[in-house]
Amino acid sequence: MADIAPGYFLSPPKTFQNRAKRDIEKEMKILHWIAAIIGRSLGDDNFHAKLRDGIALCELMNQLRPGSITNIVHSRSSFGKIQNISKFLQAAELYGVRKEDLFLPSSLYDGYHMVEVVHALKALALKAQQNGYDGPSLEFE
Repeated sequence: MADIAPGYFLSPPKTFQNRAKRDIEKEMKILHWIAAIIGRSLGDDNFHAKLRDGIALCELMNQLRPGSITNIVHSRSSFGKIQNISKFLQAAELYGVRKEDLFLPSSLYDGYHMVEVVHALKALALKAQQNGYDGPSLEFE
């Protein structure tokens, strides 16, 4: 498990967010935002399924901060998918997103705590604006 970013795999879950309801509209806005940045469609359905392998998230980080993830795993294995998610989380933290605003790889991979994933991606979008990214922005009312 050397390729899994330290501190992301075995941390305790953030129980205060676990009970929150998912907001499908916010999830779709985030998918469209990611798609606009990476330059390919992610579709309009199933937020969890579109992000579960971590590939789109790695591509997103590489657009926001080129070269931040050098080896994206294109594998069907669970381990490869969790590696991608962990690499995204590590790159997001290095980009300036607070670790407290991020999620555990299992939150996305298993799909149990998608509210945490939405929160982290909103935090990333805000940090991108703060860092001077002038591409598509994520707006919520």
